[in-house]
Amino acid sequence: MTVSSAPAQSVSFRDPPVIEVAFSMQFTAGVIDLELLGEIAGHAKAAFPRREQHPPIPAMNEEFNVRVAVPQLIFQTAAGLPRTWFVNPDGSRLVQVQSDRLGYNWRRDGLAQGEYPRYNGLRQELINQVLPIAERVVTSVPTARINVVELSYINELRAGEAAPRGLHPPLNRFLRSVGSFDGEFLPQPEDARLQARWRIPGDAGVPVGRLYAAAEPAFSNRDETPIYVLNLTARLLAGHAGPSDAVALLDTAHEWIVRGFKDLTTDEMHKIWSLEEDT
Repeated sequence: MTVSSAPAQSVSFRDPPVIEVAFSMQFTAGVIDLELLGEIAGHAKAAFPRREQHPPIPAMNEEFNVRVAVPQLIFQTAAGLPRTWFVNPDGSRLVQVQSDRLGYNWRRDGLAQGEYPRYNGLRQELINQVLPIAERVVTSVPTARINVVELSYINELRAGEAAPRGLHPPLNRFLRSVGSFDGEFLPQPEDARLQARWRIPGDAGVPVGRLYAAAEPAFSNRDETPIYVLNLTARLLAGHAGPSDAVALLDTAHEWIVRGFKDLTTDEMHKIWSLEEDT
């Protein structure tokens, strides 16, 4: 299994606000059965001894020629496998497995409360922990291929000083030209939200995926401070890719996320998070 070298970092912050990173690879069909799940459990047991079960996540896809979303009825004749988490001892990392998907997550809110290990570090962990599982899947099921990859960064945006009790700071303090209001009668809103998406172009400008941005008001689990949670997700169609090709697509997803994050956020926050200009 040959994987391309880690890409150079085009944008970097010394103290980024990221609290979770999630990698995901989706197969063309439900190819992971109980037998394969048992093998995966054996592979993961040493480094990820704790198990949790969660409902499966719906299939990922991107459509570019559909103008209006049409409700669909989905008939399910049999219960599928649950989504199984294999979690490391301090809760900072987990492998996710369901019948059509493999995932890998890093979380700052684990027991370790460690620093962000950077994309290239997590990329290598993905290669070490998840790619052997993906290779086992495609070896066991010759028709299995990866058709979608997804990368998500969850960021906790907080102001340096305390806001009035129960109120969030203006969203445009963190994000450019968003959530600002200066009316004759209404004051600054209590909070604001953002949802936006961009097409990711491929060869000849044909779109191959999307970058999604969503910001929601929340309160910190640690100290109840008013914050905003900014989720940046890049999803790319993989065609019929193998595991190593999927890593290269995740590198593209990362490039869109970090450069998009820089464009979306304000100069004030860049100083707080220590933007590194030359990386």
